[in-house]
Amino acid sequence: MNIDWMRQKLEDFLALCEQYEATRVPAGDYDTTMKPILDKIDYALPTVQQIFGQLDPNLLTDEFGKDLYIGGLGETVRQTRKAIAVLHDREEWKINLAPDAPSLSADKLHPIIWDAAAAIWETGEYELAAQAACVSLSAHIKTKASSDLNDRELVTQVFTAEPATPSQSRLHLPGHSEDKNWRSRQQGLHLVAQGAFAGIRNIAAHSKAVWTEHEALEHLAVLSIVARWADETHLVSV
Repeated sequence: MNIDWMRQKLEDFLALCEQYEATRVPAGDYDTTMKPILDKIDYALPTVQQIFGQLDPNLLTDEFGKDLYIGGLGETVRQTRKAIAVLHDREEWKINLAPDAPSLSADKLHPIIWDAAAAIWETGEYELAAQAACVSLSAHIKTKASSDLNDRELVTQVFTAEPATPSQSRLHLPGHSEDKNWRSRQQGLHLVAQGAFAGIRNIAAHSKAVWTEHEALEHLAVLSIVARWADETHLVSV
């Protein structure tokens, strides 16, 4: 949600209502003095009601937006002030009223991943940040494997559990290839790495999808896992 836009709309609406209240005149002068202000209020009302619905629908009373003969727009003014207060404290609620749960710190991700993404992260271009992290990861693995390949093709070749060939070295985790647990871990690295480049690198580069900050952070976490597992590998050549 665009918090700044919502706040500005509510504050502008409140100012109109307060202006109306301050200049309310007897019915005989209504058309010339009050109607122009009330017309602006009526014009703004649908958007304000939508904002209320996002914040707290209970703030919308039957009298909201109606000029009451005795009370004027007093109820509308009070509820709009409450909505602005809700909007003001909304971010603090997320922090202070959130259930206790573990959180993931971006700067604790593998430095190959976060250092590449951090330079772009503050711009809000999370897809570009993920692309940069993928490029960094690919270069890291490429260097370690002394390979000419890149991205998905690279990890498909170097992380396979199959033996090295004269034309292609491998990056294997410690252990023996006959061991069931070793093969399970090596296959896990092989498949997760392929999935990371197919489902993160390619989508970030070629899709028009827009990621939220949290979605992008989850994607970086996957890349970080691949980077940490890759660090455990050693080069196997023929």
